[in-house]
Amino acid sequence: MVHQWGQVWVVTRATKQIALREHLMGDVPKWTTAASGVFAAYAVALFISTHIPISHEAVLPGTNDKHLHFLAYGGLSVLAVIRLAVLGAARLAPWGLWMAALTAAAGLDELTQVWVGRSGDWADWQADVAGLWLAGTLTLGWLWLFPKVVGRTTGCKQSEFV
Repeated sequence: MVHQWGQVWVVTRATKQIALREHLMGDVPKWTTAASGVFAAYAVALFISTHIPISHEAVLPGTNDKHLHFLAYGGLSVLAVIRLAVLGAARLAPWGLWMAALTAAAGLDELTQVWVGRSGDWADWQADVAGLWLAGTLTLGWLWLFPKVVGRTTGCKQSEFV
């Protein structure tokens, strides 16, 4: 809090923390919670949908589902980058950490499908990772070119982007 004592303003530690947060985060839009919620809901839905047991009769022999893996994890990556942009953290360092975490999560997703009678395989994980990194890179590049598209800047100048 800021207190006036005579003509001297006394700034407490809490005020400094609030000022620092406002300086770092800027005016965070009300829909930051919505962006986080949409990302979380999509991630949970993706994990659940890949762990629902399916009958072998439902799968046509010789069909290729790699495009579904690519699109599903590409969508997850787009939502992750938008969430970072809304929070003002769409820079390379946080993006790289998120992408690494999502890559590991995709691998874990494929490994745990065996527990419910499904089969995760190496090619599925490769399609997951390709979708993650391509969509994430394109979305981050798009936000770099058009930084105000989500209602705020990415938090850095283009020269500071890398």
